[in-house]
This record gives sequence, C-alpha cells and structure tokens, in this order.
Amino acid sequence: MAARLSSTLAVLVIGCGGAAPTPAMTTVPNSTAQAPSDPGLEARSARPQPALDTATIGGVNFALLDGGHRCVLRIDGPEPGELAVEATPPCFFLRRASEQPQVFSYPDVGVEAVAIFAGSPISAEQRELRKAPADALCGSTLQAVLIKAGQPSASKLVYRDSIGCRDLGKDEKYFWDFAHPNE
Repeated sequence: MAARLSSTLAVLVIGCGGAAPTPAMTTVPNSTAQAPSDPGLEARSARPQPALDTATIGGVNFALLDGGHRCVLRIDGPEPGELAVEATPPCFFLRRASEQPQVFSYPDVGVEAVAIFAGSPISAEQRELRKAPADALCGSTLQAVLIKAGQPSASKLVYRDSIGCRDLGKDEKYFWDFAHPNE
C-alpha cells in the first residue's frame, strides 16, 4: 500500500509541474566529457540540434544545445563529446562588448582558458531585484568551460541563484573562482 501511494504521489507531483529528479552523470573513460546516465537525454543529444550558442575557446569549438530539461555542452576538440550541464535552456556564453565570450587564463593553476556560460532563465522578480535590463538574456545558473593542458572540460563548481547576462559579462573574480575551485 505504501509503495502504491508513493508512486501515485510521484505521478501527481510530476504531473502538477513538480521537478523530476535530474539524471546522474558519469565520466566517460579516457575523456574529459561526461555522459548522462539518462538514456532519453543521450538519445535526444544524438539527434541533430540547433545550437543555442557557440564559441571557440582556446582553439576548441563549443556548442550549447537544448537537451530537454538541461543544456548539453558539445565539445569539438581533441576528444569530442557531450556533457549534460546543470543549467536549463536557454544557455549562452557570457560576453562583454564583443561577440566573443569573455575568457581569462590562470597559468598558476595550469588553466589555459576559462569561459563562463549561464542558463536557467531568471524570473521577473529576480530581474527586478538584481536590476537586470528588461531586454537582457539572463540566467541564474553559472558554470564554466576550462581548458587545461589542451583538454576541455566543464567546471565542477556551479553557481546557482546567481545571475549572468549574455552581453553584460561578469567580473574577473568569477573566472578566478572557477579556475581555483579549492582555494
């Protein structure tokens, strides 16, 4: 009886707009890319998708794709692959007064390039509270692309309940944080 009630409640919560659990991610052996454990996301990623945003960072091409309930980072580098990231669509790289993303390097920790991407659209309340322009594309989840020793990866550090707007960029201190996550 308890198991039946539990599954009925799960159906009701999901059916009423509640969030379904996000799939766990596992590392693909011999690769910096990670594969989602959710076969549905993997199947959606296999179909051609228009990119939400693209960038070349440190000589590596990246594309942010709509993977359904989360964005997918496609890496076209030395070891191509896809990574389901934390943000929900639409996702975009942060820029400041340029069509190229903001990029910083941190030789002290071997980071050749770090660029931040954002997603998970902000609400009207967040926009007003944070004084984001009405016409700006902004997200509340920030994550970064890192290139170390020529190998691209996504940061393990994720800022949630933050704000990043496509054309407003971020202060350099955020890039430093992504490059130095344990300091």
